[in-house]
Amino acid sequence: VGIIDGGIDYTHPYLNVVGGYDFTTLSASPSAYNDNVPSCDGHGTHVAGTVGAKHNNSQVVGVAPDVSLYALKVFEDFGAGCLSWSSNQMAALDWAVANGLSVVNMSLGSAGTSVAYQTAVTNAIAAGVTIVAAAGNSGGGAIAYPAAYTGVIAVGALDAGNTPAGYESVGPQMFVAAPGSGILSTMPGGGLGVKSGTSMASPHVVGVVALLVQAHPTWSV
Repeated sequence: VGIIDGGIDYTHPYLNVVGGYDFTTLSASPSAYNDNVPSCDGHGTHVAGTVGAKHNNSQVVGVAPDVSLYALKVFEDFGAGCLSWSSNQMAALDWAVANGLSVVNMSLGSAGTSVAYQTAVTNAIAAGVTIVAAAGNSGGGAIAYPAAYTGVIAVGALDAGNTPAGYESVGPQMFVAAPGSGILSTMPGGGLGVKSGTSMASPHVVGVVALLVQAHPTWSV
């Protein structure tokens, strides 16, 4: 499973990080794809834990606890913001294809769209990569891209009452919803933390997809 995000704490005892790439520095060094972008506040590590935190009697366990995680780092600091170039996101999708990944999580989004990005998505799906993305947190606004691209599984968020979270984006591209509010997961430095958003919902679905791929390897995307 590829986590297209701000990196993953590859030393976290709950996570099985087996590789990755930093598209912001063009490096495959673990120190480069580590989760160390200050403005991202551990976002990638938190997402990774929901997908695949090990079943090791800790306070959290991922949906697919035996999964192999790849840190595909696209976020970087721009001023005080945790942002990413769409070109790096497309490069990460291409990397997922080239390296035989089964599924990627994209807990990121913007209103921008392009033919080139849709092409990268289409090519990845054709190669057997399932793409799952957060719908966005616009509070009723349109679903963000890449979640809105054709073929992507767009994920909305549910609150603790199993009802749609008020912050989620909405639209016809919405495919499924998952828990997104008050989610406890892994954080850089070996600890745990709570976050909310469709970013936290998407990796729940990624874990389910990983289990489906393992159980039914001949199924198409």
